[in-house]
Amino acid sequence: MGQQAMNRLYVILIAIAGLGSAAAIEAADASATPGYTRQIISLTTDDGRDVPAVLTIPTDGVNPYTAGFVHHHGGPGGHPISHQGAPRFFAEGAAKAGYANVSVLSNHSRWYPNAKMETAVADIKAAVDFLDDYGIDDVLLTGHSLGGVRIARYMTESGDSRVKAMIQFAPTRNMPEWMRGGMGRNAYAALIEEAQGWIDRGEPGHRIVTHFEPESPPWPSGVKVAYSHTAETFLDWWGPDANTYNTRLITQIQQPILLLAGDKDVFVYPEYLKELKAAATESSRVDTILYENVTHAFPENRAQVIADTLAWVEDIGYGPKPAVSTDLVDAETASGRKMSGVLYAPASGEDVSKPIFLLLHGWSGDALWSSNHWLGVRLAQAGYSAIAMRVRVSGRRGITSQTLDTIVEDLGAWSDFTSSQGYSSIVAEGHSAGGIWWTTYLNDRDDPTIKGVVYLAPTRNMADALIGWIGQEAYEDLVQHANTAVAEDRKLMISNDLLPHELRDRFPFFQYADAFLSYWGPHARTIHTDEVGKLQIPVLSIAGSEDALVPLDYLKRFDAAAGDSEYRYYDDGAPHSLQGWEDRTAADVISWVELQGF
Repeated sequence: MGQQAMNRLYVILIAIAGLGSAAAIEAADASATPGYTRQIISLTTDDGRDVPAVLTIPTDGVNPYTAGFVHHHGGPGGHPISHQGAPRFFAEGAAKAGYANVSVLSNHSRWYPNAKMETAVADIKAAVDFLDDYGIDDVLLTGHSLGGVRIARYMTESGDSRVKAMIQFAPTRNMPEWMRGGMGRNAYAALIEEAQGWIDRGEPGHRIVTHFEPESPPWPSGVKVAYSHTAETFLDWWGPDANTYNTRLITQIQQPILLLAGDKDVFVYPEYLKELKAAATESSRVDTILYENVTHAFPENRAQVIADTLAWVEDIGYGPKPAVSTDLVDAETASGRKMSGVLYAPASGEDVSKPIFLLLHGWSGDALWSSNHWLGVRLAQAGYSAIAMRVRVSGRRGITSQTLDTIVEDLGAWSDFTSSQGYSSIVAEGHSAGGIWWTTYLNDRDDPTIKGVVYLAPTRNMADALIGWIGQEAYEDLVQHANTAVAEDRKLMISNDLLPHELRDRFPFFQYADAFLSYWGPHARTIHTDEVGKLQIPVLSIAGSEDALVPLDYLKRFDAAAGDSEYRYYDDGAPHSLQGWEDRTAADVISWVELQGF
């Protein structure tokens, strides 16, 4: 890891450490500001610049499963703690509603005479990274006044999929047109020529000072204007080729957009909102709100601005999510082996009258990896408890050395643990190889507490799949190597090194011989369509069209073999991991469980 990355990580970890204790957060002046609390934090850009920022969060702590806001102030002289700006007043309102907020003090404003617009882009990324490092996946960007074009630049230049929407309070005007209109065409053209001349002579840092008294729109009358820039930054902000035309930037943004302004705002005339909305042809949704008798900083109706904006955020699907409690739990097998897991539960407490989900990862997965986390969170938000389990086959080391039969004792221990906690019903869930592990357990042990099984990307018939990947002859060679090693009691590693070179990338696994035979051998109990047919409980299977391991024809055969079974097939590109389809998957699982009446 490079030194800059280490510096950034160090700063973020310090800031996050301050978030880790809800008690510490509540102690930070919570009594003086009921509903939210603030901390001053320091972010670091990818190129090592410090970015001071204000973190405004709910007094009861950060819910990482709720979206977070990043706010950018306006103007060259803007500031996140100014009472005039949305980065302060809206952040307070959003925190009271349950959102985390980062309001940056942009280097683009702090050093504006020398700072190009890309500086703001880097600062915004540092704030988005901060929320992401805290586990907040969905980020909403807001900009007040000149902050609007800065966040639009970030969205168009970064393509950051973490950013889910853009909100502009008193949206930025097209900056070159704004400057030309204030100075007058002739004075503007002369200054552009002067700035370009300094750059052509190799002096981009030459100081350019603008001072004028605009006599007509778009500037308000009676205002004296003065800016100091280098020749280079003047053109970057105000030049005719500058990428600071809001109506051009907004054409490239696909996420939902909200534009708010007052009809008494001397900087933003009402028709401008219509121009921006008309330009945003790629956006999935564009809404505008124009308030009567309201000025640039919204002092007349801030409570309404907060309420309207939060209602819009909720309407596009990013309202506050239920809080989730996570804890570490341990189960013990009859032979005394302890295994750990992660318990996901509603923050309001566990409801043992509902079934608990036991979540099992796939091949070489782990309790903290695979679908366990995102599914556990969504189940807890819906009122269910879930345990993401570690078992002996967990992780690369586990799957390398452990035979299939060990899963029976391990899953039995987890089933017994849930009973000891007061649960009488379990829904088993296995992703990929986790499915065959559950099937093996259920066929070996009569467990009346397991009411149903959910297979995400259900395991293929493993021996058949391997033959399909490497061919019959190569398969028989591997089996022979493994059988010989087991007979001679040798710990031979079965890997692709034993295959012809041209086949090695088709079997990127490695296992000891006995483990290999228990999964891939000709007598292994992993012909899943045979094994699942022995179950006497309801089954739900889910797979997607971009899953190369689970084609639709196999999903249908698996569903038919399972008997009391249903399947969901996502034909719009869902991969083996189901990432990108998390909400849909969880909703289908919950709906199925509720219809089954477990």
